[in-house]
Amino acid sequence: MKLSRFIQCMTIITVVALIYINMQIQIYDLAYKGKHKEGQITDLSETNAMVNYNILQLKSSSHLGVELLAKRPDLRFGDSRHTIQLVTMEKADGQKPLLTVVKNKRTNPFLNFFTSRAEADARTPDKDLVPRP
Repeated sequence: MKLSRFIQCMTIITVVALIYINMQIQIYDLAYKGKHKEGQITDLSETNAMVNYNILQLKSSSHLGVELLAKRPDLRFGDSRHTIQLVTMEKADGQKPLLTVVKNKRTNPFLNFFTSRAEADARTPDKDLVPRP
């Protein structure tokens, strides 16, 4: 084998080895970048969860109530002294109720399983109404 042929073979082997090493370095570099990106995604996901929690906390009724009471001190929460009791009408014995619910008979009975459509039928009372105590 001649010396020039040997140098050509060694040059080709060296170039192929350098290309292989360069590709391996790029693979490791991309792997490190991927790990770094995964860490960033995890951090952003945790930050997103905290921000969502804070938003929901700011929307909560207790927080809104506290802020409203801080801005308007003349307002207050209702208690038993400020509760209004309404007198409702009760049906007398033997009478039909004032408000009856009638099922909609025009629809398909199979579809009634999925939706419960009802109509109210109001009428005037025949006798005096008896208020609840």
